[in-house]
Amino acid sequence: MERPTRLAYRYAKALIELAKEREELSAIRKDLALVATLLDEIPELKAFLQNPTVSKAEKKKILEDVFQPRVSPLFYHFLLLLNQKHRDALLPEILLAVQRLEEMAEGKERVLIQTAIALEATEQQELVQRLEQLVGKQLIPTFEVDPELLGGFIARFEDRVLDASIRYQLRRLRQQLQEQLRNGAVKT
Repeated sequence: MERPTRLAYRYAKALIELAKEREELSAIRKDLALVATLLDEIPELKAFLQNPTVSKAEKKKILEDVFQPRVSPLFYHFLLLLNQKHRDALLPEILLAVQRLEEMAEGKERVLIQTAIALEATEQQELVQRLEQLVGKQLIPTFEVDPELLGGFIARFEDRVLDASIRYQLRRLRQQLQEQLRNGAVKT
């Protein structure tokens, strides 16, 4: 599961707060969706903005040509600020951070759930419901199979991991046995 950096979160929070102050949040949401679409549809644009060898002036020209006519003035100036601070490469991460912040504001959280075998749809729903009860949030799950787990699951949230795999339980058991052997609690 891809996670934005703290720096991306800081820029995202600043953009959202400013948009709220100016009552332009709906316009910013449209701008973010447009930019996300453009970066997905034109991989060369994303690569260009992330290329550290391209000068600020060249990037500013592209921002002017591609984005200025399509986005709100607030968002365009945000893009110019990123350019000025040499943070153009952060743009995809900032888009992701804004999405995550909005999900959090709605009480939702993303989770990557790894299992040893593929689960049936009903099993997935049951597991997600149990996890939602545990964390007290609506979850946006992604499932992945990892045969090395042997059994059980690992749930990777934004800021924590819940490891209920057999592999983890065996590792803990081994550590406990080793500790007991060191302390002389188990006779060999």
